Amino acid sequence: MTSLNYTNQNLQNCSFKGQDLAGADFSGSDLRGCDFTKATLIGANFQNITTGQSYRQVSLLVAAIVVFPLVLFGFSMIANQVLIIFFSDRTSDFPSGTLL
Repeated sequence: MTSLNYTNQNLQNCSFKGQDLAGADFSGSDLRGCDFTKATLIGANFQNITTGQSYRQVSLLVAAIVVFPLVLFGFSMIANQVLIIFFSDRTSDFPSGTLL
């Protein structure tokens, strides 16, 4: 077992995906936004760590919450105009009695 020392480090948004971290020491580190998917963490030390969402993850989430409704509204306005163009009664634009 290798000794991996990550104590008291800022490791925000690091990816440890699929790595063998058995026995690693993360004590006192900032692990916000880290990806430990399929990592081997047997015997790893996670005392006094900081976890949760990183500032970058929160910013992306807030941007998505703001942008998605605007994009959805834009697409619905375009779809509405397309429906009006294709399904409107075009004969109503002419005065009554006018031959087409």
